[in-house]
Amino acid sequence: MTVACGRGVIQLLWNLTQMKVIDLRRLLSATLLAITVAGCTTLPADHGWGLARAELAGRSPSLAGRSANPGADADAVFIAVENLLAQPLTLPAALSVALLQNPRVQIAYEKLGLASADWLAASRLSNPVLSGALLDSDEPGTRRLKTLGLAQNFTDILFLRANTRIADADMQVARLEAAAAIQSLATEVAAAWYAAVAAEQVLKLRQLIAAAADASMHLAERFHAAGNISLLELAREQAAAHQVQTELAAARAEATAAMSALNALLGLPGPAGLELAAALPLPVSTVTDVEDLIDLGLTRRFDVAIQQKHIESLQRTVALAQSLRWLPFIEVGVERERETDGARLRGPTMAIELPLFGRNKAPMLRAESALAMAQAELQLLQGDISNVIAAAHAQMSAAAEQVAVYRSALVPARATIVKQMQLHQNYMLVGQFELLKAKRDELEAYEGYLHAIRDYWTSRVALSVATGGELPGDDAQPSPAVTAPEIATPPASEHKGHH
Repeated sequence: MTVACGRGVIQLLWNLTQMKVIDLRRLLSATLLAITVAGCTTLPADHGWGLARAELAGRSPSLAGRSANPGADADAVFIAVENLLAQPLTLPAALSVALLQNPRVQIAYEKLGLASADWLAASRLSNPVLSGALLDSDEPGTRRLKTLGLAQNFTDILFLRANTRIADADMQVARLEAAAAIQSLATEVAAAWYAAVAAEQVLKLRQLIAAAADASMHLAERFHAAGNISLLELAREQAAAHQVQTELAAARAEATAAMSALNALLGLPGPAGLELAAALPLPVSTVTDVEDLIDLGLTRRFDVAIQQKHIESLQRTVALAQSLRWLPFIEVGVERERETDGARLRGPTMAIELPLFGRNKAPMLRAESALAMAQAELQLLQGDISNVIAAAHAQMSAAAEQVAVYRSALVPARATIVKQMQLHQNYMLVGQFELLKAKRDELEAYEGYLHAIRDYWTSRVALSVATGGELPGDDAQPSPAVTAPEIATPPASEHKGHH
């Protein structure tokens, strides 16, 4: 549509130069018409936000279906967020809350608005220039000299199509950047949610371990008071219990920090008292070859697409700079003059730049260097993507193996040891402290299991970032992880000789 507007201006100025009779009213009407015709470029009402979400749908379909409308009614957003927070917060609910009210969504939208303004300015013609003069003569009885002119930058008209194509490429980059900002926010929310849930589970587990250590310490104090254990054995149990208390304090601080980080990404002010889902899900069973993931990342990552569009824009800029090097500034127009004796003069005008001090070589050299640098940066980015995906895939696979070992072997083995030691303790073959130590070992094994699950999901999020979108198997319904084992404090016994 912009090109059609430019053709209209060209035709208008051509007609004006062919006119033999022209008056002030017609000249003013022609000026207004030229401004109106040249300004007929239109913009989407949402600055292209819908197109940005369409770009996101091809990479993260689950995100594109969620509400992320910066222009939504504030009351409706508040009600929607309250409904989402009224129940234990799952990962999909956390993503919805963040997209509804995190200020970064609004920032991405406004950046798209700024890019739209730049696109509008670049794809329009420069405004025509209306000039006039009113000069008095020093001869008595003569009339004033009146001139009136209308001129248009003809070079802008010739290269309107090229400028519009460059502006379109830059606008597509802005849409990709807006979609990338939403995707980045979503991946950060996912990583923070996994970290917060894991930290809360570890905190609960540390509370169980602290209870076991405290029970062991109090039992040792009773045994020592009865003369059944030495002061050395008592001091060991007390030191172990106090060490566990410090670890409990660290776990509490970590849980608070993880929750605060999640609150910030959700756009919640301060501690919001969120209730998180009870447990982390188990790893998904889908296995994807690393080479396929590398191919996926090279074809769909936003930064690759943005760099490719940037190169496309620079290629057009180079072509335009090469053309402008040999084409000087040209301005065409019409002018009307009334002489002091009442005679009227009218006709076309033209102004042309004389390339005496340069032929616009600097813009061409700058554009060519920028293009070569952008192409090299794309090659560097593509090489980094392959290595990042390979490393993230290796971390995720290792974490999945650790989860399998903990779940199928280590945690059950620790639970079996506790059960067998309970039987041995009933027959006074082992002491109370040995049983409590075995229970602490079981809980610590489960803590390692939780850490392995957390590491799996955080590395999976990192792999999702590296590949530029959702991974195969993300749409599957994961199974919840096993719940923390119950602590069973053995009954206090004061059998002499059985510690």
